[in-house]
This record gives sequence, structure tokens and C-alpha cells, in this order.
Amino acid sequence: MRKKQYYYFQLFFFFLFSLNIMAQSEIIITDANKIVTTSENAQQAARVLKYYLDKAFAKPFEITAESQQESNASQIILSISATEKLKSNEFKIKSDSKSIYLIAPNQKYLRYAVFTLLEIWEFRKFTASETYIPKVTQLTFAKNTQKIHQPSFDYRALFYPDCYDEDFRDWHKLDWQVDDFGIWGHSFSVLVPAKEYFKTNPKLFALYEGERNTESLCMSNDTVVELVEKKMAQIIAEKPIAQFYSVSQNDDVVYCECTQCKALNKKYGGPQGSFYYFLNKIAAHFPKTKITTLAYLHTFKPPVNLKIEPNIYTIFCPIELNRGKAITPENAPSFVKTLENWSVTSPHLFLWDYTVQFSNYMSPFPNFESFQGNYKLFKKNKVKGLFVQGYSDIAGDFSELRQYLLAKLMWNTDIDVEATTADFLRGFYGKAAPFVGRYLNLLETNQKKSNTYLDIYSSPVDARNTFLTPEAMDQYDQLLEQAAGAVENDSVLSSRIQKL
Repeated sequence: MRKKQYYYFQLFFFFLFSLNIMAQSEIIITDANKIVTTSENAQQAARVLKYYLDKAFAKPFEITAESQQESNASQIILSISATEKLKSNEFKIKSDSKSIYLIAPNQKYLRYAVFTLLEIWEFRKFTASETYIPKVTQLTFAKNTQKIHQPSFDYRALFYPDCYDEDFRDWHKLDWQVDDFGIWGHSFSVLVPAKEYFKTNPKLFALYEGERNTESLCMSNDTVVELVEKKMAQIIAEKPIAQFYSVSQNDDVVYCECTQCKALNKKYGGPQGSFYYFLNKIAAHFPKTKITTLAYLHTFKPPVNLKIEPNIYTIFCPIELNRGKAITPENAPSFVKTLENWSVTSPHLFLWDYTVQFSNYMSPFPNFESFQGNYKLFKKNKVKGLFVQGYSDIAGDFSELRQYLLAKLMWNTDIDVEATTADFLRGFYGKAAPFVGRYLNLLETNQKKSNTYLDIYSSPVDARNTFLTPEAMDQYDQLLEQAAGAVENDSVLSSRIQKL
């Protein structure tokens, strides 16, 4: 009996000791604590933090401008600071022995610090309409720590259904090309409209295969330069707060083959040579404006022996790649070489990534395993911005998981993808998550076994002998039936399984 009492005493003592160690090593936040702002421009981020904490705790938090340093109460202190020597796209989360500090150089990145802190505390925004907020009596944070957070890519735009939602974009630290571009994408037809100019002056347009073609412009025609400059000036005046303005070819393989353009192409390495010769003139006319252009089709490769103006941002568009494998020098030697060449040629290199099967959005498309390797390769080769094209405003195959993972990888290419995926599946599919995870893994395994080319313009019919064989589809059906059974009493989760 005495031995048992002694054993219980040891357990009790160990429990008290553990609590004491935790108290010594962690800051404890309760609804009795305050959110402190050190300036007026930190108020917005403080209100965001208060909104979520109020939903997690029983009592609301108070925002105050006065730090209670003399008391022993823990605080969450938000500040926009110019003295911390942070870059414009960085923020710092640190702690001392009793308080947590969120510090950023601007309001946007202070909000990003708030969302990062919330994610540390296991708050989640899985989709625009699905946010997980834990119900708690306290939250903890390690004492005397410091970390500067910065993105893997400076510009991160994702074109998926939930990205139309500003709160979703803000939480996941995403930019939005709809707002950021004064003119976007293929723009020749906007800058020099064929309806307005072709009849009266066909020489403004490309001489292609012996005929003037309205799908492109003559790159050596000075009048074309004047017209583009005039139109650009108008667009910049109408949309002065935009970050970027696109001067780019139309969506076709048409380029000028007149005598002057041919000479430029020969001198500078191909059709992209005359194009960048022309683009340099536009960029020089607007030296303080960020001019973007697409490296696409006949302008896919960089020009040679031609320095690109410093305010030009090249958006490299790799369409023809095997999406079933990560891009490596072994898997795609030609592409990797072109990427490496762009990394030393372009003053600002962005990349347009294609992440879905465009011919059939709802068909399974097992390309998840390629994401992280690709993004690490892009970062290594000095890609500074990503525009990641997905399903736009249509919810396709695993669109919720895709947009979530891609957003996380754009911010940090070194995340644990397996853990992030598992966390999402648990939160979004509930008790069905194990079966959905097995379904997703089986898709990837079957594609890998087939070792076949996975193309963004392929179709389900193309996969009938690889990952969509009748036998494989029977296995998928069985897993999804089990998933459906696990959540049959939950109408929300059931609808998510029905989509799969």
C-alpha cells in the first residue's frame, strides 16, 4: 500500500514539475490579456487578430494603445517599425519572457504576421468559406524566441476559385493580378487594335508568311512604338495604382518577317530578338513603370547579345512539360537550360505555372507530387514571382487542396508537404480523411507506375490505360464509398465527398 501511495506521490510531483517547466518556458495567453498597438496604422491588423481570438475564447479581447510593461500580464504587441531593418516583404515574430511581438514594415505584412501567429495556434482557413477556429481557454507561445519570416517568391498570384475572396488571399499571403495589373496578359490587340488601324495602315502589323497578319505587330515600325507609348500612357493615367502593365504578344505563333525585323531576329537570336528590341524602347519611355511581358511560344527563349531594360519583368510560360514528374535536368533538360538562361538574362524573372488539366477540370489529374520540386527549382533559378493558373472560377478536381498547397508552397517552398496535406484532409474531410488520403495516394502511385507523360491538355480518355483503368477506378470507387460512409450523417462533409 505504501508503495502505491509513493507511486501516486511521484506522479503528482512529476505533474507539478511539468506544469512548472511549461510555465517557465511558455507565455500563456488568455482572454484576460490585451492586444497592444504601438501606432495607429497597426490598428487594422489588431482588429483582425481580435476578431479571431474573440471567436476562440469565451470573452472578447481588448485592444489598447498602452503597453502595461510594469505589470506581469502577457500581451500581444503589434507594431509597424522602420527601425527593425526589415525588408518590405518581411515580418518578425518574437517574444521575451512575458509578451509576444508582431513587427512588420507595413500594414499588409503585419496582417500576414497575424495570420502566421494564428496558424501556429492551429487556426486554419481551408477555403474561403471553411475556417477552423479552436475553442480554447488559453494559448501558449515559447518564450525568448525570434524569427524573421520572408516569402520564397516576392510576387505570389494564384488563379483558383477561392482567390476571388479577399480574406482568403490575405490569410494565405497572396497577391491578385486582377488588381495588380493595369493591363494583363496578351495585349497587342488592346494596344494597337486591328479594327482601328489595319485598313488604313496594314504595315503596322506583322508580315507573316508573305501576308500582313493582325495577330501581331511589326517590331521595327516606329509608328507602332509611338502608338503603343500613347496607349500605355493612357492606361497608366487611368490605372495609376497598378503595379504592372503588360506589353505582350497575342496568343498565337505569329511574328513579323519583314526585312528589318528579320535582320533584328538574326542579330538577337530569333523572333524574341526583334520583340525585345521593340520592348526596350517602350520600357525606356516609361523608366519608372514595371513592364511585364510573356516569354511564350516564339518568344519562349531569351534574346542573345541584347541587354533587357531594368524595368522589364519577363513572365516565363512553360506549357509543354510532363506534369507527372518534378522538373529536373534529367526529366526536362531543354526546359531547365532555358530557365537557367532566363535567370541570367532577365532583370526580373516571373513564371506562369499551369497546374490543372484544362481539357477536363473534373477529371483526376495526379500532379501533386511535382509541386514542391518544381517550386524549389524555380526559386533556385531566381524566379521572383509566380502566377499559378488553376481552375479560375470553376471548382475542379481537388481544387480546394490544390489552392491550399500551392499557396503554402509559394510562401515557403520548404514546407512539409505530406504533413500539410494530412492537416488539410483532416480539417476539410473530417472522418473521411483517411480514405480520401488513400485515394489521392493511389492516384499518384498509379500514375507513377505507368511512367507516362501527363499533359495539361490531355483528357480522361488518354489515361484509360494508366491511372484511369477500369480496375483502378473500381479501387477509387471503393475508397470513396468508404469515405462517404464515414461522414454520411454530415451533410457538409458528404457534399465534399460527392464532389470527389
